[in-house]
Amino acid sequence: MRATVLGGAGFMGSNFVRHLIKGFSDVHVLVYDKLTYAGRLENLRDVIKSPRLRFVRGDICNEELLEQVLKEFQPDVVINFVAETHVDRSINDPAPFLRTNVFGVFTVLEVLRRLDVDKFIHLSTDEVYGDLYGVAGETDES
Repeated sequence: MRATVLGGAGFMGSNFVRHLIKGFSDVHVLVYDKLTYAGRLENLRDVIKSPRLRFVRGDICNEELLEQVLKEFQPDVVINFVAETHVDRSINDPAPFLRTNVFGVFTVLEVLRRLDVDKFIHLSTDEVYGDLYGVAGETDES
């Protein structure tokens, strides 16, 4: 299987990448990450030299690069961990949050539609989905 992990150098994404590389010998992983305050190559230090891991530094808003990389890699599934987080940052400068969390996801969906990639998984945090006011325990997205 070929899995592309967008935001794979961030906290959640890198843990998922390590799980794939260490847990499944038949999985090849492409990590696509902008390497901002949240994404760091150090998060992948124990798997970065794996022959089944390829890293590309890129922004999900860069439609041309994203499409070129995905077309070349031909993933079976794309998993998106990319998100601008940290509420304090969004109050001081909301533009990056809108660009990444809204336009960036739209860009990913458009590229996947054109490339006919039919498996897309989007993960995020409460800073993107919002708080669970009045909900006790666990919830799902249905």
